[in-house]
Amino acid sequence: MFQKAKKADDNQNILTKAFKESRMQQQENEFNLKVNLEIENISNSLKTIAELCKVQDKDKFQVSQEAFQVQIRSVTMVKSAESLLKMISSLEKAYLVNDNSYMLEILNKRNEIINDLILETKNEISLLNDQLEAAIKDMERVYLE
Repeated sequence: MFQKAKKADDNQNILTKAFKESRMQQQENEFNLKVNLEIENISNSLKTIAELCKVQDKDKFQVSQEAFQVQIRSVTMVKSAESLLKMISSLEKAYLVNDNSYMLEILNKRNEIINDLILETKNEISLLNDQLEAAIKDMERVYLE
């Protein structure tokens, strides 16, 4: 009976691990698609801006239309760059949250600091204890005299 439960638990762990891996793969694919789309937007906008900046004889209407298109493409580039920066920020946060070695390093540093403080406190208490014993002996000696 217990062996069956254990096997079922092992199967559950395998399924959970497989689900996590497939979910991570799916998230990575979605993330890569977003990055590719944003980079494509930036490159297309930059290409369009470069094409619009050709030196030619143009009338005022055409110049104003091209200036408007340049502004639109610039806004698109800025939005894409901001989107990429947000993705980078979310990746950094995810890395910091899920980085066990970093968390262990922080905990070890904190433990070292706490252990140093404990040692200092024990030494100070020992010193105060010695001073207190000396003061009590002096008081006993003065009292008995």
